[in-house]
Amino acid sequence: MASSARVALARLDGLDTVLIPVPLSAARLRERGFNQADELATALAGHLGIVRVSPITRAPGRGRQAGAGRTARRHNVQGRFVCGRSRAGKGRDALLIDDVVTTGSTLIECASVLRETGFGRIGALTFARTLRRPPGSPGNRKRDDRGTV
Repeated sequence: MASSARVALARLDGLDTVLIPVPLSAARLRERGFNQADELATALAGHLGIVRVSPITRAPGRGRQAGAGRTARRHNVQGRFVCGRSRAGKGRDALLIDDVVTTGSTLIECASVLRETGFGRIGALTFARTLRRPPGSPGNRKRDDRGTV
């Protein structure tokens, strides 16, 4: 992941690029006990000698992303992220760090909030990406209320 981060940072080409972990909601953080994106960002920051900041907070939401479809995921994250300080970016570039990207809805919403607060170029780096299942595969079949396909 560190070598991919170097490539992403070179593409941003900013003199003042910061790493920003995607935040968890307070409830999810209490449940899990840690934010995996924050852990990744902290490790990368130390390894690359770059600053990690956490200007984004996540408001309580409309449901979990895990298991939700594309439309639900987009709806779940709309308006849920806030950047703590107005114009926090002031021309800085940002590299968002998350553990997994599925549809990209969370990263898109976070990037939008960063852009509104003055960040310049915004990239994203994730540890993993989910793969789409082929149509008709067990994970894509519609189920009735009893869970029957």
